[in-house]
Amino acid sequence: MIRRVGIAAALGVAFTLSLATVAVAASNVRVPHATLAMPFHAPYGYIVTVRAGTDVTTPGAARLTADGSVWRVRRAADVAALRAAGQLLAVEANALRALQADPLRVDQYAFTQMAVPATPPPVANRKILVIDSGIDLTHPDIALRAADTTVAANTQEVTGLEGTGDWHGTAVFSTIGAAVDGTGGEGLFPDATIASFDASFFPIPAECGTGGCVDSAKVIAGIDWAVANDYDIVSMSLGSPGGSAAEYLAVARAVHAGILVVAAAGNEAAEGNPLNFPAGYEHVVSVGATNPDGTWAVFSNFNNWNDVAAPGLDVYAAVPGGFDFTGDVCSPFPTFPPPGTPGWCKVAGTSFSTPLTSAAAAWIWSARPNLTALQVGDVLRAGARPGTGQVGAYDPKFGFGIVDITRSLDPAIAPDPPLDLNEPNDDIIMIKGGAGFGSRDAAILKSTQKSRTITAFHDFAEDPSDVYRVDVPKSKKKRWTLSLRLKHAGGDLGVCLWKSNAPTVFFDPPAAGRRYLLRCSRQNGAADDTLTVKLKTNTSRVYVDVFTPTNGDFSGQYSLKVSRR
Repeated sequence: MIRRVGIAAALGVAFTLSLATVAVAASNVRVPHATLAMPFHAPYGYIVTVRAGTDVTTPGAARLTADGSVWRVRRAADVAALRAAGQLLAVEANALRALQADPLRVDQYAFTQMAVPATPPPVANRKILVIDSGIDLTHPDIALRAADTTVAANTQEVTGLEGTGDWHGTAVFSTIGAAVDGTGGEGLFPDATIASFDASFFPIPAECGTGGCVDSAKVIAGIDWAVANDYDIVSMSLGSPGGSAAEYLAVARAVHAGILVVAAAGNEAAEGNPLNFPAGYEHVVSVGATNPDGTWAVFSNFNNWNDVAAPGLDVYAAVPGGFDFTGDVCSPFPTFPPPGTPGWCKVAGTSFSTPLTSAAAAWIWSARPNLTALQVGDVLRAGARPGTGQVGAYDPKFGFGIVDITRSLDPAIAPDPPLDLNEPNDDIIMIKGGAGFGSRDAAILKSTQKSRTITAFHDFAEDPSDVYRVDVPKSKKKRWTLSLRLKHAGGDLGVCLWKSNAPTVFFDPPAAGRRYLLRCSRQNGAADDTLTVKLKTNTSRVYVDVFTPTNGDFSGQYSLKVSRR
């Protein structure tokens, strides 16, 4: 993987686990996964994660994932009933997610800035799901796309009843796949198969205003749709501050299924510059915006979780009929005859940088089909070209630079990255195989082995936690001693050992994790971390967590030796 070096992790939320004299600080980008406290305010219902096999039958309940592990329920009483029955794993308030959009554009300079090759595109063998507001299937640049390449994943609503932002999904979709039909503009990769999942709230909640917004519950359902329907890339031009455990796990399930997840960094640089989600989750390609001259777009959020940048100001996009864009939002050319009919418009925002990056990823992946989803993300970063004014190889405003398709296609510039062991393995739930993750990962130390050394990669922003299963022979007479040695060059990593019944390595409140924690290393800095624990009799399994301490910034390769005697 491509790794960031020497960047202070300045944003995010830290949680602390403590046991006796040892303190464990969780990564700055971790989202608590075992939240059992009832949200105080949930006007749009609750998202609940339940035990396998639970059938939620309360009125108004909606299953959000194919395996039935995540549901939306309407009432606090429904949550209480699930808790009383011992079926509840986590609960949170369903949240609003803001659409990331701002106005204006000049012409389709993205083809030049992103170095689209002059040679014919590869056969489009990677499918993209756009989660947004609905698309106008009658817009000429969508209706005239090749047969079977436009997929309505659910009902598409673009009448304006869900807010003036109903145009947003059509505009986003068009930047990837608008037809080459002699009118309007064209998408970056129009041959690609693209599905649209309409995640709009309806009716519009008051706090969304007339612009509308998307529903976190529907976003989760959309991600799961991509998994169930074998899509390759999920593109989300949406986000807001504050992570969601259920949404995070949905993203992780997509990564587990081999999907590349791409999301907008956000447009609030002048309004607090928050870390937005889903862009802030691990393994998500977070995209910032650039101007036509390759400089940073001043509205684009900048932080140490940004991966790449792409055109985001004065981007041409298709807009559906029924919306009047003849004012300041749209370009004077082409005009709408009459106003409000389908046409093209100048728009701005990381909302449009994101689908352009998704299109570039589909192009690169179609040409380099041997890569995995995570490797495609690495190749995007490796091939990125420094933006105008970019400081250093990594700059929070640009990430690793502007997406450059030609460079990312060149193995000399962006060679096949090494595979990282067992990803995604950010939490115990992903290793155990619950919550839709399928069969559990193999142990790094089997009960028949006495010692093993593994190597893996770590990144404080992109991959801040690696969890591994360790098996030991179950014995009523003998207590096994387990020894760990973590070696890494520079920076600081931590390592903890967890009991077999631990549901997660993230707890809210943190003190709730004390009874599951066996021990943690106490070494700081670049020194090797060593840990020795005498296990109780009948112990057959434990979990090892290699993680970034609070304010840590390690990026690179490490080795972990696990021994028993």
